[in-house]
Amino acid sequence: KVVWWPLVLTVLSLAALNLGFVLLQRLKLVTRNLLALQAYADLMGLTVLLHFSGSLENPLAPLMLFHVIIAGIILPRLQCYMVALFGGTMYAILAGVELQGLLPHYTLQIFPHVEHEGEIAHAAMVPVYVLIQVAFQYAILFLSAFFVSTLSEQLREGERQIEKNAERILTERQLLEQALETTGTGLSVWDQQLSLFWHNVQWDTWFGRV
Repeated sequence: KVVWWPLVLTVLSLAALNLGFVLLQRLKLVTRNLLALQAYADLMGLTVLLHFSGSLENPLAPLMLFHVIIAGIILPRLQCYMVALFGGTMYAILAGVELQGLLPHYTLQIFPHVEHEGEIAHAAMVPVYVLIQVAFQYAILFLSAFFVSTLSEQLREGERQIEKNAERILTERQLLEQALETTGTGLSVWDQQLSLFWHNVQWDTWFGRV
């Protein structure tokens, strides 16, 4: 009950924020910088949710990975790495402030705990565990950013190459049509099944000229 309202309010805030971004997208006001801002806001909201639900002991902590993947798909490589850095840093800050006692640690009952001197011992209060978890989070976020952004750039380069080839073919076709129209030459193209694929004049008109 202590954390119920903070969790609900955080979820509602994230829902309202994403609804606002959807409205901006429909109004065609969305830019890459705004998309990056949305990723940062979502990561901040996820960090708050983690704080009230066990922090480092929450098995859903790697969900930050999905924001990095989305950033790698829709954002440039540098911004994807910035999202990964931001996510890892938010996770590290959360771990640090709880470890130092600056923020309370909320127990997640599904995470196994042991009793020590009559008190529940939390893994999130063990410096070695915290260091390993933070390092692992940074590693998985940056590795994901590298692979996703690399694949996305290759796909974008392929799309650009296809567009260039399509423009070149269209330009060559236009030049050919202009040359045929200027010289009055009749030309037809047939496929392998001997079906007419393209021609520049009507057959009866061309035969009439001949």
